[in-house]
Amino acid sequence: MNALTTIAETGFDVDTVRRDFPILASRVHDRPLVYLDNAATTQKPQAVIDAIVDYYTTSNANIHRGVHRLSVVATDLHDEARQKVKKFLNAGDAAEIISLGLYNTRDDVDAAVQAIAKVKEVFRC
Repeated sequence: MNALTTIAETGFDVDTVRRDFPILASRVHDRPLVYLDNAATTQKPQAVIDAIVDYYTTSNANIHRGVHRLSVVATDLHDEARQKVKKFLNAGDAAEIISLGLYNTRDDVDAAVQAIAKVKEVFRC
């Protein structure tokens, strides 16, 4: 079963997904906004916007560097996020989940994909 089959079988509802992204309620030339420039900037669902606002209003601090309360909270949130990503990706250890600190998540993912491709090329797998 591939992704398209799964979408067809589960009844993927574009309108439901669009409702998760506030900006997609916008209209351009009296038509619903269709945003295809994801290589430059991806639009955020409301849950991500809410999480960002919450972080910046309650927990913004350096991680793994300070002993003050905000740094501890930010570090805990960071480590919890790595655990969630570890579980989602079925990684062996949360230490395998890294951000390369490039421009954005897409660049991090691109770098990871290129690394995997290089390993496959070298080991012919």
